[in-house]
Amino acid sequence: MDNTNYPHRKRIRLPNFDYSSHSIYYLTVCTKDRQPFLSSISQSSDGEAIVHLTPQGIVVDQVIRRIPEVYKSVALTSYMIMPDHIHLTIGIGVQGESEGECIEEKSISIPTIIKSLKRVSNKETGKDLWQDRYHDHVIRSMEELFTKIQYVETNPLRYLLRTE
Repeated sequence: MDNTNYPHRKRIRLPNFDYSSHSIYYLTVCTKDRQPFLSSISQSSDGEAIVHLTPQGIVVDQVIRRIPEVYKSVALTSYMIMPDHIHLTIGIGVQGESEGECIEEKSISIPTIIKSLKRVSNKETGKDLWQDRYHDHVIRSMEELFTKIQYVETNPLRYLLRTE
């Protein structure tokens, strides 16, 4: 079969990286066709950005909050539900609460978590919410983690400044 007529997709994952390894990940998942149906953002009288979740956004919020309950070795560090995408920082391989042991869940990986988030939120809303792909970044330092968390938390305000 001749593949010369097919477009080449850009590789979006790190080659030879184990996405189930004990790391912290910064993730962005976009809605299908970047439709802004997860939330709206307004500005308070003191200049703060306020995120108003839609019914679909409320379901996505509930699914995200359940991630650490479903996957015991996963820590949800931060997240934000924007109108047309979500940002998350997730740690895999967190310390257990008793005796400080590291909890092992061999099948848990970023692709597994994202696939589950998409599948469950689609099922609970009865809609196809998500683009097929997502963006990930492996966080390599505490400074980078703090920078990503700050980005996630200030994203609504940046959104307002872009749309004004």
